[in-house]
Amino acid sequence: MVPFVINLLAFISLNADTARFVEVLTSGIQIALFFWLKAVIIILTAVEHDKKPINTRLLGTVSWYLALPLLLASFAYFILVTIGMLAIIPGILFLIWFCFAPTIIVLKNTTLSNAFRDSRKITRGKELPLIWRIVVGVAVFTTIFMIVLVLMGFLISALQGITLQMLLTSPPSLAESTLEYLLIIAFAPIPIIYNTLLYLDFNKTAAKQIKIDKSDSK
Repeated sequence: MVPFVINLLAFISLNADTARFVEVLTSGIQIALFFWLKAVIIILTAVEHDKKPINTRLLGTVSWYLALPLLLASFAYFILVTIGMLAIIPGILFLIWFCFAPTIIVLKNTTLSNAFRDSRKITRGKELPLIWRIVVGVAVFTTIFMIVLVLMGFLISALQGITLQMLLTSPPSLAESTLEYLLIIAFAPIPIIYNTLLYLDFNKTAAKQIKIDKSDSK
């Protein structure tokens, strides 16, 4: 929210060149804050899931330390999936196999290569159940988000005394932009939490399978 306010004030009070510089600067701040917050959410979700105590004083510092590796893992994952999508099937497989790599790099504080390797191990042989749960999760999240967005549109149009069509075709006002920004902030943690819970579930299943395989080999 802070970068948004800074950016807004810059466009109101500064000349075009300075405002553009501030926009780039605040975009960088937003990216850094996003990955810091993502690391915080991943850690908190895992801690709450495992019912473990957490040192809230260290949480922010540790999350800053993990923000850059998380960014790199997310970027590498995006590149792999994007390149794979050129042939469609590899892209879908990469999407499934490595979907936990960013989460792993936060929770295990490991290297980029180890995070992708561990993600592949966890998802091996579980592609269909995983993609099903991803699709269902995305569908539910998108549906809820769109419903809230439409309801917000009706509310704004009613308060302003205009039709929904006029609201959609006219440039967004400051109030509309602010509400949209707040809505995105409110919904942003949900996919992160869902992905983290998926990882914890599949990781637990994989660990059990490893124990079974070891006992069978004996």
